[in-house]
Amino acid sequence: MPPKTSLLGQQVSKFQESLEKIPVDVISYGVIFHPHLSEGGCQLPVAIQRSMKENFAKRLRYLISLSTIYPDLRDCYLAKSQTAAEKYDLITDEDRVRGHIEQLSSFLNNVEGELRQRYNIDSADAMYLFGDSLTVADIGLYVLITRLQLLGLVPHCVPASKFPLTHRHYTLLSARPSINLLLQDMSKLRYTLLLEDLKASGTYAALALGAGLVLVAAYYFIKRLKS
Repeated sequence: MPPKTSLLGQQVSKFQESLEKIPVDVISYGVIFHPHLSEGGCQLPVAIQRSMKENFAKRLRYLISLSTIYPDLRDCYLAKSQTAAEKYDLITDEDRVRGHIEQLSSFLNNVEGELRQRYNIDSADAMYLFGDSLTVADIGLYVLITRLQLLGLVPHCVPASKFPLTHRHYTLLSARPSINLLLQDMSKLRYTLLLEDLKASGTYAALALGAGLVLVAAYYFIKRLKS
C-alpha cells in the first residue's frame, strides 16, 4: 500500500472506498436466494447454498430466543435480530437484489475508463490500475471479479465485449504464479472457514466473512508477495 500522502496512495485509497461500498454480501446471498439472477449459474456447492439459506432464517429465531433467555442483554439481541431481519428482507427481495447487481455497471465503467486512459488492449502485457506496480487496488478488483465469477455474474455484469481492458487486467493477473498460490490458499481457507461458521453460528457470521473477503485477500496477497 503506497503512502496515503502520495498521489498514488490517494488514488488507491479512493478506489478502496468505492470497492467497500459494493454490497457483496447482499449480492452473494441474493444470488443464492434468487438463482435465476445468475446468468452463468452459481458455482458454490449446492449443499453450501442450501445451508446458507436455511441457517440465515434459523439465526433470526436464535437471536430472538436469546433475548428472552438473557433479559439483561435483551435490547442488544433484539437490535441484532432487527439488523438481521432487515438484511433478510433485503436479500429475499428480488428487485432490490437485481438493483444492486445492476449498480455494479457504474463501478466497472469507472474501472474500464481508468484502464483505457493508460493502456491499449493490443499492446499491454502488464496492467495496473494505478502506478507502475501491483497495489491492493489491483488485487481488490481481481477478488471482486473472482467473486462475480463464482456467482455466475460475469457474463451479465462484466462482458468482455463491454469491458475488454478489465478482462485483460484480470487475465494478466491470473497468469501470475503468485495469484495461483493465492487462489489455492484462499480456496482452502474460504471453504474451511465457511463450513465452520455455518456449524458454529449460522450464516450471519459467514455473511460477515464474505463482506470482508476482498480486503482480507488483498492484505494476504501483498504479504505473500513481500515474503
